[in-house]
Amino acid sequence: MRTIALLCALAAAAVSGCRSKTPPPPATAAFLREPIAFDAAIEGEGSDIVKELVKFARLFGFPPVGKDEEPAYIVRGRIALAEIEPATFEGQVLEYKFQADIALQLAPGAGGAAVETFELPEFVTGAAEKDRALRNAVRAVALKLAQFMFYDGETLGDPALRSLCGELLIENTEGLLYNDVVEKLVAAGYRAVPFLIWNLNDSRKVELEGDLPRLREEDAGKVRVHHVANYALERIFGASTGLTVASGRREIGEATVEWQRRWRERCGAYLWGEKLRAALAARAQAPAAAPHAEGAQAGGTPPP
Repeated sequence: MRTIALLCALAAAAVSGCRSKTPPPPATAAFLREPIAFDAAIEGEGSDIVKELVKFARLFGFPPVGKDEEPAYIVRGRIALAEIEPATFEGQVLEYKFQADIALQLAPGAGGAAVETFELPEFVTGAAEKDRALRNAVRAVALKLAQFMFYDGETLGDPALRSLCGELLIENTEGLLYNDVVEKLVAAGYRAVPFLIWNLNDSRKVELEGDLPRLREEDAGKVRVHHVANYALERIFGASTGLTVASGRREIGEATVEWQRRWRERCGAYLWGEKLRAALAARAQAPAAAPHAEGAQAGGTPPP
């Protein structure tokens, strides 16, 4: 059982994807994972958390479907988010607070025992304004649940890719370069894209040595995880954002939006209705591939 205890530094990130209610369907279903359904009991503002989880599911290639639409996986349990007593001083509200209580299980859609359990007990966030406090709580809770389901998850995640991204933060004395990590991520193709988009919000220093386009020698020690993630995405999509180590948060945010846009054009999880059903049917008929084989596309096709 995993207990989610802390809000990670990605809470304000744009990783949750496009904010439009009905994003345009992609031109192809070049990457598509298994359908997933969310069927948790909702209390308070919990429905907003589910909406964010749906966005994360699409980002990682899992198309959300109804529980009666033959999902491969189903998320059940309880999602509660409610306002609690604010912090005050001399009758003035200093901080509005929201508390989440989450207990979820991931189980096969066809029935059977849960394969993973996720809990977030008495998780409290706040802000000086009530609306912002609610938004912060929804984003923080959804982010942590998505991290444990899709990024770190034993069932829906990809340990090999997660491990590769983690290598960027490990000091290595055996000559490993971050360019070596990039080559492996690029070889994974579209399968690596969700993990790379996720890491566009990671500003921690890369401990490995290496080289990036437009990197000056005197800036070698300024490379962050998001710079390497962006470079790998440039390689996979055959495009350039022009980011450098001097780029600010605004430029990084703009690059993230652009990679999300390109991903929506290629990820079948953003399809709707008949197009999604046709893509899922085609996926079911395709030859099975090893789920974590190097370069496997999990039912999709290689990038150009």
